[in-house]
Amino acid sequence: MKYPKGFQVATHSLFSGFGSLSSLSQRIQVAYAFGWLSQDILMELNQIRNIRNDIAHKWDITYLKQNLDLLIRDKQYPIEKDLADGYNLPADLDEQLSYMEKFRTRLIWIIGRVFYESACWVPVLKHRLAPAEVLYGDTPPELLRQVARICVQSTRKVIESK
Repeated sequence: MKYPKGFQVATHSLFSGFGSLSSLSQRIQVAYAFGWLSQDILMELNQIRNIRNDIAHKWDITYLKQNLDLLIRDKQYPIEKDLADGYNLPADLDEQLSYMEKFRTRLIWIIGRVFYESACWVPVLKHRLAPAEVLYGDTPPELLRQVARICVQSTRKVIESK
């Protein structure tokens, strides 16, 4: 495809320096505003982004530890409770994991969902279908099983790294 003169420079400036979409926060907000991102992923990404910003800009380790503990204990969805099926992962997974291992496990599954939804959410919307129903309903795409398999394997590595 041939772009108009200066088009690539203009789009590059959106994502670099002080461009309109240069920060992760702005990109997350735009994705959600256009319906390209589910609300729970928006919330999870914003919470992780806030912790990342604290790490980058504040050097108070006590403050960082308190915020990370608060995030893990009260703000993040405890996916490890849903994963503990006794088959793919231990039935007592929640009790086995320390706070940091819970955080790592949750990050694995959030990244898996972001990957999966970034590949599938918009195409489902273009067909005027409900993304949550199509992507997580009774007959989800094969990609969901593939992503879940990788996330289970990665979660096992977290468990084994103790």
